[in-house]
Amino acid sequence: VPAFRAKNDLNIVNVTILTDGCSNGQNWGSDSDGNWGTPVLRNKRNGATYGAESAWGSMTENLLNYTRDETGANIIGIFLETGADKRVVASLEHRYEDIRKMGYDAALAQWKSNGFLSATAGGYDEYFIMKATKRVEQIGLEDLDENASMTKIKNTFLKGAKNSKSSRVMLNQIMDHLA
Repeated sequence: VPAFRAKNDLNIVNVTILTDGCSNGQNWGSDSDGNWGTPVLRNKRNGATYGAESAWGSMTENLLNYTRDETGANIIGIFLETGADKRVVASLEHRYEDIRKMGYDAALAQWKSNGFLSATAGGYDEYFIMKATKRVEQIGLEDLDENASMTKIKNTFLKGAKNSKSSRVMLNQIMDHLA
């Protein structure tokens, strides 16, 4: 990342990660008395350490924080969620403080209307959880038959505008972090 930044004379660099959302734990062992240690990732260049209270779920956050500190890049995560709306939002509300602060009803409404939620957690500067069925596309009038009725043209235009608005909301929020 630093070489890429220098070669292209960039001030801002973003690392975008499409993730499966599952983190492996850090392995650590015990001393001769059976006492378990604290998992630590150490940056040999600057001496910074990245530790956690437990091994489970901390590895990804530690690696992302290490990457950010080492490179100065913004870390953006994208996760595609396949579950049912209410179950997904309930789970996300439990895991992410940003979504919990929105409240379940507001988060569910945003999830249904925009097809995504975002949070700042787990080492990401922004973490976008998107419906796996979400499409970023626009249905255009060029798809209509030459002899299409005014009603068909109107319905196609309205459908395209709705899809486009939802896609723009999500893409604008992503772009706010990338710019």
